[in-house]
Amino acid sequence: MWGEGRESQQYIKQQEDITDSTSSNMKLLVVIALLGLSAAAAWPSYMSDEPDGVPTHQKQHDVNYAFYKIFEPLRDNRLADKATSFNPVGDISMYKDGGVAVRHLMDELTHGRLLEKKHWAVATNKRHLEEAIMLFEVFMQCKDWNCVASNGAYFRERVNEEEFIYAAYHAIKHSPLTQHVVLPAMYEVKPHHFTKTQVIEEAYEAKEMRLRNIIFQK
Repeated sequence: MWGEGRESQQYIKQQEDITDSTSSNMKLLVVIALLGLSAAAAWPSYMSDEPDGVPTHQKQHDVNYAFYKIFEPLRDNRLADKATSFNPVGDISMYKDGGVAVRHLMDELTHGRLLEKKHWAVATNKRHLEEAIMLFEVFMQCKDWNCVASNGAYFRERVNEEEFIYAAYHAIKHSPLTQHVVLPAMYEVKPHHFTKTQVIEEAYEAKEMRLRNIIFQK
């Protein structure tokens, strides 16, 4: 009986220790949560959208579709409409440089001096790099997201795919308009460089199925 009483006391002591430990952990979690809320209040951009007021999820959506199946036409209807109706030099007030960069790029495009689509382009080629930087400069001169998205859609359908990827990728990395936008992995943008064709097609079909399911669920 004495042994049983001793075991009972040990059991009770263990339970008390567990309770104290749980209580301490709960207090710690509360403190962490309060600190997080304080940080959010002190740092407005912590849970806010991009500086131009456009929701981050909209920018992320546009970026995802701009890079999706880059060697094929745009799959997003809104971006596709921009690609056909937008005039890059129609309103130069949307650019910080007054349209200098975009006019230069449009001049190269309209006179057929840019590398055509479906041609191999590499950053080590001086001319290819120059063309990509022209588009990069256009993106960086945009004052708001509509300017970026519209130019992105327009030039995606007209310039070399590899040059577009280079320009858009680096612009999104450095633009103050895309502080919270996450770039897709390069193997997702250019899977042909990493995977066999059959695997790519199966992955595309699976992704399209997921996209359709998401749309139908909304």
